[in-house]
Amino acid sequence: PSGNFLISGTSNQDAFVIKIDNNGNQLLKIIWDGPQSSYDNGYAVKSDAAGNIYMGGLTSYNSKNVPFVVKYNAAGVKLWEYVQTSVSVDGALTALALDNYTSPTNLYFTGSKNDSSAVIKINANTGISLWEKTLWPHGKMNDIDIDNNGHPLVCGYQAFSGVDADFFAAVLDINTGYLMRGFWQNGAATDSVTNPGGHFDRASKIKAGPSGTFVVFGTIYNSPTAATMYMVKFGSVGNTPTWIYTYDSPTHTEGNGIQLL
Repeated sequence: PSGNFLISGTSNQDAFVIKIDNNGNQLLKIIWDGPQSSYDNGYAVKSDAAGNIYMGGLTSYNSKNVPFVVKYNAAGVKLWEYVQTSVSVDGALTALALDNYTSPTNLYFTGSKNDSSAVIKINANTGISLWEKTLWPHGKMNDIDIDNNGHPLVCGYQAFSGVDADFFAAVLDINTGYLMRGFWQNGAATDSVTNPGGHFDRASKIKAGPSGTFVVFGTIYNSPTAATMYMVKFGSVGNTPTWIYTYDSPTHTEGNGIQLL
């Protein structure tokens, strides 16, 4: 890495990426206006060793919020863009991951499509979708990482009927997107993801460790008003956790961020 920073967001209803050096000087600003010149927001940004920039987010398309990914070279010239137009219910993009920093072949993004959790694989050189996997209704993938074997690691929540959402994590097959390993944990409280003000079990972050291991982190509700931070480590095989760590204050504790040291 160069020591520079990339930030993304929205300005005047257009998505943007800004490159800033280590002294706070702006080196590059890129504005992206979606295909219907409506509201656009950049939620995630990645770069590779060649300096190419990958921005993902949401754009308003036919009155729906749909995910997009756009790639620029180091000079800010657009190389390709992908817009997921086949959405009948609002979609979401929560995270991006490249399969290789030095010379990426594939890009993955997570989120939701038509109210189901979704993972999409894109050719990093062409922007063409290679596969798309959606799971049960009423779900969302919140994060993605890549393990040392190149497998996507994803986490989020699943609720088949909208009730009793499960904390969820999985290892996916590179070529098909099918689950190779999966883990669900449901708290004791009955919860609903269809209640805008409700609370529900969810995995927030997932991090790859050495030799195919990974850690997933989030929140479990054992009562409607009392949350427990929940962290699980998995080995390189199997669906049984190596260990589980929980932290619960007397009232309410949620887990949102994690860093592998």
